[in-house]
Parts: sequence; C-alpha cells; structure tokens
Amino acid sequence: MIRRSLAVLLVLSTGCAEDGHDHDHDHHTDEGAHTDAVAYEDGVTASTSGGHFQVSLTLSGGATVGTHDVTLELVHHGSAAEGQDVSLEATMPAHGHGTDPVTVTESATAGTYTASGLNLTMAGTWEVTVSVADPDHGGDAVFSIPVE
Repeated sequence: MIRRSLAVLLVLSTGCAEDGHDHDHDHHTDEGAHTDAVAYEDGVTASTSGGHFQVSLTLSGGATVGTHDVTLELVHHGSAAEGQDVSLEATMPAHGHGTDPVTVTESATAGTYTASGLNLTMAGTWEVTVSVADPDHGGDAVFSIPVE
C-alpha cells in the first residue's frame, strides 16, 4: 500500500514537468473566461458586443485587492451617452465566483457613470462586465483585470 501511494504521489508531483517546462503556478484555468475581454489599465476602452457603445473603465486605487469606486465613461457614435441603464458585474472565472452586486448611477457629467463598493476580494484575474441595456443597441463590454 505504501509503494502504491508513493507511486501515485510521484506521478502527481512530476505531471507538470512532463511537458519539458519548469512551472511555478497552480493549475487553475480560466475556463468560462471571455476571450474577447480587453486587458485592463486605467481608462482603457472596450466596445460593447455589437459595437454600438464604447466604455472606458477606471478603478480607484488601480488593480489591487480591496474595495473600489468605479468610473465608467460611455460613448455612442462619438457623443457622451446619457440616460442609459448600465450595470456592472465582476467575476473570477478561474474560481467560479464573483462579487456582491454594485449599483451603477449616472453622474452629473454627461456620459459618466459611477459605482461604489466593488470588492475584488483576492489576487488573480477578474472579469468586469459592463452591460448597457439599450433596447436597440445594448450589449456588454468585458474587461480582464489582473488583480495583485
């Protein structure tokens, strides 16, 4: 029994090295991650599915673990998009969980929307999906955020 346990342990411990590469990581995958997500940096812009809106996203404090205020700027055909129904969802595809919902409100500045209390609870890759519920041109813009 001890020999079998040792053999299984040996196979498991060398499995990652079989491809000839030295690995220093866990084996979480981003299964379920959006392949069209835009890599985050402050103010980066992504188009919604369908391409009708451009959304820029900025996190207070940058891409770090913790609670953030979010600023969104929404543009439709080159003009600030006012009066839109905008929502925001953050998920961590590799772990299969997300954050508590946050409320997005329109600010006094045309085309600017804000949300408070977005809690990125741990390091890793998060996806923030900004949804615009325009009945004719709505869609989602997805941002991939490597949180440290």
